[in-house]
Amino acid sequence: MRAGKLDRTIVIQVESHTAPDRNGNVTAPVWITLGELRAEVISTDEVAEPAEYGQRITTAKLFRTRYFSEAEAGGRIVYCGDVYSIKSVAEIGRRRGLEMRAELVK
Repeated sequence: MRAGKLDRTIVIQVESHTAPDRNGNVTAPVWITLGELRAEVISTDEVAEPAEYGQRITTAKLFRTRYFSEAEAGGRIVYCGDVYSIKSVAEIGRRRGLEMRAELVK
């Protein structure tokens, strides 16, 4: 993986599990930043999926970055002000890099 291709900056975040406060109210989930990484955007796909009424267009991106052990499906990527939900994480080689498929959260 060549460093020159990693020309974008992404932020990897995970949702923290918060406990109820002393009144028993559950607070909104908080997203914790795990790291800021350099990445390459490989592709952008728009897929039409069946929905309740017609079809829904989903925008997905494939990000490639150096290996980061904290990245996992269920987390999210913040890229250019947009939030993407990580759907799959595939390791490239032996801890050489990662390919993450993420869908735009609307």
